[in-house]
Amino acid sequence: MNSRTVAISGVAACVLVVIGLVFRAPTDIAGPSASHAPDSTTFVLPELSDALNEVARMVVVDSTGTCTLERAESGWTVAEKQGFSANMERVRQTLIAASELRILDRKTANPELFERLGLRDLDAEGSVATKLELQDQSGGNMGGLLIGKRRSGAGDAAHYVRRLGENQCWLASGNLTMRAETDFWLSRDIMKLKAERIRSVETLHPDGEKVVVAKADKTARRFDVRDVPRGRELRYATVGDGLGRALERLTLDDVLPASEVETPGQVTESIYSTFDGVVVLARLWEEGDQKRAAFEVRFDAGLVEPEPEPEAVPEEPADDAESTAGEDADAEPEGDAFAPPEPPAFTPELLSAEEAREEAEQLNVRLSPWVFVLPSYAHDRMAKRMEEMLKEQESSET
Repeated sequence: MNSRTVAISGVAACVLVVIGLVFRAPTDIAGPSASHAPDSTTFVLPELSDALNEVARMVVVDSTGTCTLERAESGWTVAEKQGFSANMERVRQTLIAASELRILDRKTANPELFERLGLRDLDAEGSVATKLELQDQSGGNMGGLLIGKRRSGAGDAAHYVRRLGENQCWLASGNLTMRAETDFWLSRDIMKLKAERIRSVETLHPDGEKVVVAKADKTARRFDVRDVPRGRELRYATVGDGLGRALERLTLDDVLPASEVETPGQVTESIYSTFDGVVVLARLWEEGDQKRAAFEVRFDAGLVEPEPEPEAVPEEPADDAESTAGEDADAEPEGDAFAPPEPPAFTPELLSAEEAREEAEQLNVRLSPWVFVLPSYAHDRMAKRMEEMLKEQESSET
C-alpha cells in the first residue's frame, strides 16, 4: 500500500467519525440510560407478587385528593365513603398490575429532570404524579410507587415510575392508570332485578298523581300502563317497559350514609313488586343538582304465586294402531299444514319463596344504610309521570 492510499484511508476514517458524532442517537430527555439495559424480568416491586393476599390497605393519592381502599370480611371498601363497597375487579386488576410491573430501562436520578417524566413529588406545585402505597394488616409497608407519564408512541403500555423514597426513575411495562377520586373506585351496581320477575310498579308523586304499570300475568313480556286518561293514547305500545325495567341494571354516581342525610317530607315513592315476593320501595327526590334515592326491601309471601298443579296425562285409546294407520294416511290435515309452530310460552326465571326471602333480607341490609346519587336518566325513569308516556294532545281548531 503506497503512502497516498494510506492518506486517503485516514481522511475517510476521520470523516466517518465526524458523521457518527453529528448523527448519533440523542440522549434521553430524562437523562442518560445505564450502560446496559436491565434484565426485562426484573420487577419494580419484586416482593409483591408472592404477597398479594397479604395486602390489606391501598392508598392512592394525586393532586385531587386521597382515596383509601381497605380489605374487609365482605371484600374491599372505600374508607372515604364510610366503608361502602369498592369495585372488586378494579382493585384486583390494580394490585396484579403493580406486581407485574417490569423494568424496561433505567432513566434519570436527577430531581431536576423529574418533571419531564411526570414524577415530581406530590407536594411540588403542579405535580401530575399519582402515588400508590400498599400496606399489610398491621400497617407495614408492602411497597409504594410514584407513577408518572405514560410512554408515548406505539407499543405495549409502559409508565415512568419511581419507588417511594428513591430518586432513581424507571421505564416499566404495564398499565397502572388510576385516579384518586372515590368515584373511580366505588362499586357502581346498586341492584340487578330482572324485569321478567317484576309483576307491577306503582309510583306515587307528592302531588297525588299515581302511575301504575303491570303485567297481565307472569308469562307476559310487556308492562301495560294502567288507567290511561280517556281520550288519550300512549306514545307507543311498550312505553311502560322503561319503568318496569328500571332496576335491571341500576347504578350509582355517588353514595352517602343515610344517617347523615335528611330525607325531605315530600318524596316520590316507587314500589316494585315481583312474582316471587320481593318488594322494593324507592324514595326519590332532588337535592341541588343531585338526584337521590333511598331503598327499603322486604319479602311479601302473599305475592308468591303457587306452583301450578301438573296436568293429568290422558290415557291412550286401546284402538289397534295398525288398523287405523291406512285410514289416517289419506286423511286431510286439520288447519294450515304449513303454518309455523307457535312459539313456546314465556316462562320467567323466578326464585323459590325461601330464596326470595333471603334475597330481600340481603338487599335490605346492603342498601338501607345508604342514600344513593343516581344518574339523571335512572332517576327520571323511576319517577316518570303519566303525561310523559302519552302522545301530545292535538290542539282543537277554532
